[in-house]
Amino acid sequence: MESDYQFSEKLVLRSVMDQVQRAGACAPSLPEPQTLSAEREQLLDQVANVIRVIGDSLDREPRFNDMVDGFARVADRQSFQMLVDKVFVDDTTWGKIVTLICVIGKSIAKILADFVSGVVSWTLDYFRDNLQNWICSRGGWV
Repeated sequence: MESDYQFSEKLVLRSVMDQVQRAGACAPSLPEPQTLSAEREQLLDQVANVIRVIGDSLDREPRFNDMVDGFARVADRQSFQMLVDKVFVDDTTWGKIVTLICVIGKSIAKILADFVSGVVSWTLDYFRDNLQNWICSRGGWV
């Protein structure tokens, strides 16, 4: 049971990092999961690849994208609970577990990409509107 939890933990973390990296966002600092045996690491690689492929196909589903966008907009504990209640409304299946992992990974990637893009945009606006004249009046950067 414990090793299954460690596997699940590492799978979720790997899937999140994969989605963040694929979105080109800055990778967040995440907990470092315990190491697994070489055999379990190999299985983890295989399962993570399957989840990546399924996630890519889910990207074409409007309902899936609605879940990602809905969670990414708020991303608090209450919206997370609403998300899992929606995913697991009738029962638990492997497909629903994979869907949850994909929704969370893609939501985090979207949040980070939007956040990074927003902060960069705000910074550039501030430079243009508030600092550029000062910089130029002092001879520029060089």
